[in-house]
Amino acid sequence: MKNLTSAAKPLDVVFTVTGERVILTGSGTAVSANHGGVKPGLAEAVNETRRARIGTAKGVPAGTADVSLRRAGRLLGKSFLPAPVAAELEAMLAAAERTDQAIHVGLEIPHGLSWLPWESLPGAGGLPLALHPLVSLYRKVDAGDASVLPGPLRIVVAIAAPDRGNGPVLDYERELRNVLAAVRSARQDAADVQVVPFATAEAISTELKRGPVHLLHISSHGSPGTLVLEDDDGTPLRMTADEFVDQAVPAGRMPPLIWFFALLLA
Repeated sequence: MKNLTSAAKPLDVVFTVTGERVILTGSGTAVSANHGGVKPGLAEAVNETRRARIGTAKGVPAGTADVSLRRAGRLLGKSFLPAPVAAELEAMLAAAERTDQAIHVGLEIPHGLSWLPWESLPGAGGLPLALHPLVSLYRKVDAGDASVLPGPLRIVVAIAAPDRGNGPVLDYERELRNVLAAVRSARQDAADVQVVPFATAEAISTELKRGPVHLLHISSHGSPGTLVLEDDDGTPLRMTADEFVDQAVPAGRMPPLIWFFALLLA
């Protein structure tokens, strides 16, 4: 569990990756060095992790995905933690441990490398940074100014359960019961919960156009990089995150929080 009660002010650190270099800034210093890029072994380790996660959902031992992810993290460190950067990061972690100081690490990663498991970068002793008790990781991206939506809380629920095709069928009734049970207390506090009967991109878009939405919850099947909605005929429709945003989210209606609950497909 992360220590959030440290008396010292958190140290803000930014880990930036460019086309050729890695830059670590924080504590009034900046260290940079060339990185090794994405080598074939690293790419394959990430793919192994994805395949293992899908396999785990089908009965493959859970530890298989963990082993693959640890290997990917080690190879990621070899390529993107050159010696000067690794030494400075280790010094920051050691100093933080001496004073019980929390560290906030922003990962500033170009879009073309965002698919790599940066949270598994090794820190002191090889422990992934995301598991260090004093470290909080977040992806640092350019974004517009955040806006505060007025209440009451408005939640839109979409459950994709296509009834055509040869794929597995999501248990619509069970998913709906689980979601409604989870938001029961919010509904008692006057939250507006709207259920989209058929989870097509058009139906979701129509509901979002009705007014500002605080939370969009989607239950569906999916695979790494894609989710499965349905078309007007009840046929499964795979789409990427970009396609989902283009087709289902009207301009200016992006909810502050989108929660995907996906059952993995091969």
